[in-house]
Amino acid sequence: MHSSSSVVTNPFFLPIWFELAAVGLMSMTGGIVAIKRGYAVVGLVALGLFVGLGGGLIRDGIFIQQGPPAALANPLYMQMALLGVALGALLGDRVNYFRRIIAGVDALALGAYAAFGVQKALGAEISIPGAIMVGVVNALGGRAFA
Repeated sequence: MHSSSSVVTNPFFLPIWFELAAVGLMSMTGGIVAIKRGYAVVGLVALGLFVGLGGGLIRDGIFIQQGPPAALANPLYMQMALLGVALGALLGDRVNYFRRIIAGVDALALGAYAAFGVQKALGAEISIPGAIMVGVVNALGGRAFA
């Protein structure tokens, strides 16, 4: 059992749209990377999905393990990821014009994903240091594919 000083149970609440926005933004980043690398449609979609959903799948499937991962249980995750991939594909060729905006969007997505990962970990009664680690892995887990 955890000591009461190291566990905080759900101290704050972030709505689901917060994570869905992060999924969409991360998938868009993956789509842009795929276009820059000249990937075909299948590679574009695969990379976008892995980047957008990978961190949450690692968080829910490995660390939290309370039922199926949210990305597999709720179709909104896949829909947001596909929307992000489509936007990334549209912006991919114009990445030089939007470089600063894309860097800002990527930073927002990483922060949102980290915050949501920490929230879910604390809600699962993972210790504060553990929750921080889960948040970092949540934010960076999908980026490993890009």
